[in-house]
Amino acid sequence: LSDMYVNIMIGLGLPTSAVNSYKNRAKRIQGLKHAHVRGVIDPTNSLTPGSVFITGFNKDEVGSRQTFSKGFGKLFITRSPCVEPSDVKMLPVISTKPKKMAKSDWDWLCSFPFGHIIFSKPKDGIPLPMLVGEGDLDGDDYFVCWDDNIIG
Repeated sequence: LSDMYVNIMIGLGLPTSAVNSYKNRAKRIQGLKHAHVRGVIDPTNSLTPGSVFITGFNKDEVGSRQTFSKGFGKLFITRSPCVEPSDVKMLPVISTKPKKMAKSDWDWLCSFPFGHIIFSKPKDGIPLPMLVGEGDLDGDDYFVCWDDNIIG
């Protein structure tokens, strides 16, 4: 975890002890709960407005394959690089098929490997990436963190 993200987290008012504890845990692969992902728009136009979906899969406690974001209610998200604490958003993450989404679209989204954050289309005209560090979807990288002590 780079100093840039540590400073932003502390600047947001997260307890220094929680941030430093996560930074130490993240030095081991088992403790790593953040990643850099590429932002894309929802190609299905079916994600709940104001939410995101992270592509890829994870293993649950018994080793079964599940969608990456299963069990996460929200994610700490910012564009990378990140300069201001206001660049950070806590956004809800989709982990199950939205009611309005076709099963074939859900299966298709779930087929992608880890590495993308899919932003829902805006409901009020302001693109969600613009609210996250004034980002866009022309190749921007985003930092996501799902550590319980950070998103708490």
